[in-house]
Amino acid sequence: LSLAELQALHIESGERISTLDEVFETFGSQFIYNVEIKDVSLRNRGLEAMIAERIKAFHLEENVIISSFNPFSLKRFQKCVSSHIPTAA
Repeated sequence: LSLAELQALHIESGERISTLDEVFETFGSQFIYNVEIKDVSLRNRGLEAMIAERIKAFHLEENVIISSFNPFSLKRFQKCVSSHIPTAA
């Protein structure tokens, strides 16, 4: 689904799905985030770089764990960050 389609969905309680930016803006460094990358592609489509950029923009490098079942995705993410952000498969 596209971002617009996801944002148009509403949970039973009337809530909508938040973007990563909205979650980071709302809660900041109050939490440790497990950001799961859902990408089955072997090719780099830029998703990992976009996620790394959002984490850096909110200065949350110490508050994030990146997980994915795709080891290639985790490798691509690690190449996008200079600091050590934990990853999990």
